[in-house]
Amino acid sequence: MSQEVFASSKNRKAAFPGNRGTVAVMMAVCAPLLLVTVGLGIEASGWVVNQQGWMQRTADMAAIAGALAYNTGVSSQTAVTEAAYVAEVNIPGAAARAGGTRSWSGQTLTDNVVANSVITTGIVSGVKAASDVAVSAQIQYTVPLFLSALAMKETNASLTLSATATAENVPGQTGSSCVLALDGSTSTGASTSGTEFENGATVDLSQCGIHVNALGPDALYLTGGATLKANSVKVSGNYSVNNGAIMTVTGATTTGATPGVNPYASVAIPTPATCTSSNTNLSFIAGQNIPAGTYCNGLTVNYGTVTMGPGVVIIDGGDFHPTGGSTVNAANGTTIVLTGSSGSNVGTSQIDNGVTVNLVAPTTGPTAGIAIIQDPRAGTATSKMAGGASVNITGALVFPSSVVDFSNGSTNNSVCTELVAFQIVFTGGAKFGNNCAGTGTSGIDATTTTSLVQ
Repeated sequence: MSQEVFASSKNRKAAFPGNRGTVAVMMAVCAPLLLVTVGLGIEASGWVVNQQGWMQRTADMAAIAGALAYNTGVSSQTAVTEAAYVAEVNIPGAAARAGGTRSWSGQTLTDNVVANSVITTGIVSGVKAASDVAVSAQIQYTVPLFLSALAMKETNASLTLSATATAENVPGQTGSSCVLALDGSTSTGASTSGTEFENGATVDLSQCGIHVNALGPDALYLTGGATLKANSVKVSGNYSVNNGAIMTVTGATTTGATPGVNPYASVAIPTPATCTSSNTNLSFIAGQNIPAGTYCNGLTVNYGTVTMGPGVVIIDGGDFHPTGGSTVNAANGTTIVLTGSSGSNVGTSQIDNGVTVNLVAPTTGPTAGIAIIQDPRAGTATSKMAGGASVNITGALVFPSSVVDFSNGSTNNSVCTELVAFQIVFTGGAKFGNNCAGTGTSGIDATTTTSLVQ
């Protein structure tokens, strides 16, 4: 029996004499496919390494460099060019491309100076807030294909990889200053000073400071028994204290200071829409509401109490003028915009003595943190912020090309008030609060944080 089994075993081996030959043929047929598969895997791994390695790092560095440059006050084009340059020098083995150029269009720079690559950098709106400024960078890098090209039966095949990044400049909501005078001309005397305190004005900036961009010996000018109490004073020129005036500074007083930057300079002035009413110089009386919308040729409040907002109230030509002991209670989240369709009829803000104004700016949106903003095309017409002790504003008053005569009352319990104007004259009591966290403001002299957001 054992012999039969042995013989059967021998016969079974003899029945398949071509096993080894068949395997050899199969290997010969499959080997190229296996090699191509392995090659594809190796090339695909290289693509991932390129895209997730140096390409992403380069895009990140370029975006951050551009955002940091923009934050120093350079132009948009200079900032994105800096970002493109950082990308150029960090592309491994970078070689100049014959005829390569940088082309600027809108807010975007396209750079094909480096061979096998296209670098695109640009200024974009912020991710955390629309009013924030961000810089984007995209690296497109073309790599040749070898084994993959064989598999596709193509010659000179290539693949373009891409990596993108966005870095955003987010200004702090609370800065070291509450007041900023933007005029950078040379001052000699009260009439040409960047900021003047006169007629016994008593101004309390003990929670913050004042920043004056004017040059010359009288950039900040105190006279006539005026009193300034401040946490800090920064003046590009110098200051002058005359005729019984007093300046008390608990922190640093800096002369020859670097000019302050308007933190709301990038805010777009809303475009007027169809007039809510066709009447000239609408006059509102007690009990009426002033909803968001466009009001043409001025907006006057005569006596009584009115409610404004919420939203954006655009005054297209003419002044915002509460008068006659009236009260304006703006709903939380209201911005008053002084502009003009023609650009030459931008009005002012005239808040008379005895008027009560309670205004709280929106915390989000295109006008975040802004209570009143005047179109820069207004010129140097003077706006008056009086009202005794009854003007309570949470947010920023922004008059970048105009003079502001300010006196909101030395006993006013302001939570967060910022004033940005071309020139400022304090003629009475004024008190500024600086508890601005959560108010949406972009603090004057605030530290700006630059970080990757995408």
